[in-house]
Amino acid sequence: LILTLAIFPFWLLFSYAQREGNNKIDSLFVKLSSSIEDTSKVNILNQLSGELRYINSDTSDYLAREALALATKLNYLPGIADAHLRIGMQCALLGKYEEGVKNCNDALEIFEELLNEASVLNKDKYLAKIGSTYNVMGHNRISQGNLPEGLRYSFLSLKIAEKRGNKKGISYTVFNIGNIYAMQ
Repeated sequence: LILTLAIFPFWLLFSYAQREGNNKIDSLFVKLSSSIEDTSKVNILNQLSGELRYINSDTSDYLAREALALATKLNYLPGIADAHLRIGMQCALLGKYEEGVKNCNDALEIFEELLNEASVLNKDKYLAKIGSTYNVMGHNRISQGNLPEGLRYSFLSLKIAEKRGNKKGISYTVFNIGNIYAMQ
């Protein structure tokens, strides 16, 4: 996969990002084109995957899988977990719900391990990632039609968002919960 990334026609994405006027995407592509195979490149790939999530799902998925491959090669646990979470997000959008659930479970396992080992300063960061993972897991289950599981994961996500005082996270999760109740 890493070799594939080396020959990927980035100019296609540069031109797309420029047409859209997204300076953040442009900036990330510039950083990516000059990066070496290290943890910074993993982080850039994951960030870029996130920025392209709704703009270009296939490219977002591709970049997350590239991040996963490189992070695995480097044994970079935060990058591995982030990549699994990004893949889980894309699977929800691409209709690959069981694969999304599996990736969320993989991310959750690593984020929980990182949370247990984290310094006080990093605990909130990993708690936020766990909340996001629960939200994505809920989204996969909701899309799959498994409303009770979707509701369970959404409430787990909501509990973390409320604990952290994360208004944006609360609103995303309440939206998911509202959709579940509407579907019922």
